[in-house]
Amino acid sequence: MNTDEYNFDDIIPLEDGAPEGLEDIVLCKIMYTDEFKMVFSYLRALMAKNEYSKRSNYVACYAISLVPAHYTVWNYKFDIVKSLYENGEYSINEEFKWCNKIALENEKNYQIWQYRELLIKLMIENEFNDDKNKYNLDHEYEIINKMLDSDEKNYHVWSHKRWIVEYFNLFHNLKELENTEILLERDVRNNSVWNFRNFINFKDDDVTNNNNLIDIIVKEVDFTISKIKESITNPSSWNYFKHLYNLSKESITDETLDNKKLEECISKIKKIVDDYTCSAVDVENKLAEKSLSVPAFELLADMYRDDGCHQEMVTVCSLLGEELDPSQLVEIAEDLAIDIAECKVKKDIYETVRDYFYENADQFDENSKYYELAVLSKFGSPKKTVFIESDNGDVNEVDIIEEDDEDDETEEAEEAEDAEEAAGENDDDDDEEVDDEDDEDDEEYEYDEELDFDYTPPTLLESIKEGTLYEYIEDKNDEVKDYLTDPYSINELVFFFETFAVLKALTSTTLDSYLPDSVSEYVPKFILSTKVISKDSFTLLNLSIVLLWTLVGKILPVIISNYINFTYDFDRDAFVESLAKLFIAIVVFKSDISLKSIGDEFKFSWTLNATVLSYFKHYIFQAALSLRGILNNWVLVDALFTSILALYANLAFV
Repeated sequence: MNTDEYNFDDIIPLEDGAPEGLEDIVLCKIMYTDEFKMVFSYLRALMAKNEYSKRSNYVACYAISLVPAHYTVWNYKFDIVKSLYENGEYSINEEFKWCNKIALENEKNYQIWQYRELLIKLMIENEFNDDKNKYNLDHEYEIINKMLDSDEKNYHVWSHKRWIVEYFNLFHNLKELENTEILLERDVRNNSVWNFRNFINFKDDDVTNNNNLIDIIVKEVDFTISKIKESITNPSSWNYFKHLYNLSKESITDETLDNKKLEECISKIKKIVDDYTCSAVDVENKLAEKSLSVPAFELLADMYRDDGCHQEMVTVCSLLGEELDPSQLVEIAEDLAIDIAECKVKKDIYETVRDYFYENADQFDENSKYYELAVLSKFGSPKKTVFIESDNGDVNEVDIIEEDDEDDETEEAEEAEDAEEAAGENDDDDDEEVDDEDDEDDEEYEYDEELDFDYTPPTLLESIKEGTLYEYIEDKNDEVKDYLTDPYSINELVFFFETFAVLKALTSTTLDSYLPDSVSEYVPKFILSTKVISKDSFTLLNLSIVLLWTLVGKILPVIISNYINFTYDFDRDAFVESLAKLFIAIVVFKSDISLKSIGDEFKFSWTLNATVLSYFKHYIFQAALSLRGILNNWVLVDALFTSILALYANLAFV
């Protein structure tokens, strides 16, 4: 741990480990690297003695470089910096430079921003006597702008900006407002910018107590109208517009405010809504003109609701559900410069976009957000539902390829069968007067003449109707017994349950919905509250585990039993299959982990340009360890059990 600048000979490292006496029963020991163990053992020793020195700062920086999200280390580092700074041994400006480097290297780290806020407060308290106005925010804006250039929707950076506005009381600050305008010029759909603009305009407690509120509303209405005209289907600008409408409606009841200006604002808002909505009669014409906006209809419905016009609100909602779905297709057409000027109805827009994908399927780059649609079109698939991510991050569900028409052969076949059954019933009625013996002869004759090779056993409901439920249960019971007395079936059944256990261990669930908002609002709540498989379940390691298990549990044993078997027809041997599975499982689940394997893992972890063979060894090793943890000794017990059963079955047959 010693360096040219710092010496740690007086420090006794505190290694991490299980409590004394419990070392041998650790369920899962984390394979820390040697570097990690060394750094954190010295860090724990320094923290234990509350040392706030330059060398402890060095160790804390080292630890954060290894684990940037370690809250405890961040807290300890702040105590170190505070002590050094107050003793005149360290400059906060130097600390800010280090922070900038860490922030740029770890864009999704949020601890760094809370740490910066503590540094800012410390600097203001000591250098400016708590006078916030003397603090220069230029270096804050510099790092924030760099971060937003990389990711304009970085939640942690926007949270830090909100803190700056609130802490330094920068509400209505012209520089902040101009910055939002610049960002909206880049991407008018950036919802983070719209939220921040709302924050700096309306989250000040004093703004609602004077006529400044009206001036702000008037200015923001004009600004938002200009942005709506740039993209009439942008939900972000319309949501902000809706907020301005609600503020105007709430404020107009305040007699101390200038109601005339508020009434003008409400009139402007209603006019824009009228421009981008229509009645049911004009909907298809305005669709062709590309002058309809779904968010505008949503705001119109809210207006009708507030005014008590419930019938009009229902009409607007019906239009939203039945006529305005092609808005996503219109956006696709605009993005790809598809000419839909002659499209008069929804179906025409759909067919034009579909034909474009058919004709230009090979021209889409793999990085295009429409690449999947193009691939599906190229293969001429029947109707496919795909999800397109728009520029603002919303996911839209779009059907591009038509369904094939279904044949009517099935219906005709069913009608023919009904006719035959009716004829059969009439024949039965005619035969009722014949003697019993003649009936039996006739039935045997008819059976010989009309052999039914397509006979299907009766279903449970049919058995109940016909009064043959007992026979049905007896038949099903015999089927289960036949299945379970076959060693091949038992092997398949055991493998199924083992595979289920593996998949269950690898699969995590989530309440997140992968449906777009336009679909989710029509889906019953109990469906949305149903857990689905998380994206985190689909990893390369999990795939390796499943493949290794399939190889060990089924493929290799089946191959061996095909070549080494003692059956009369030289087919695969159930006993050899179970025995082979047992021996392979012993090798995979019970063999000792060699030092070479551990060395290969360390080498893989620290090699930048690993070979394909290294990756293969790494994932096989990790998959084997994971399978040991999931199945433990059960796979050996199962293989032994099926081996004994298969052997008994062979002996019983002999």
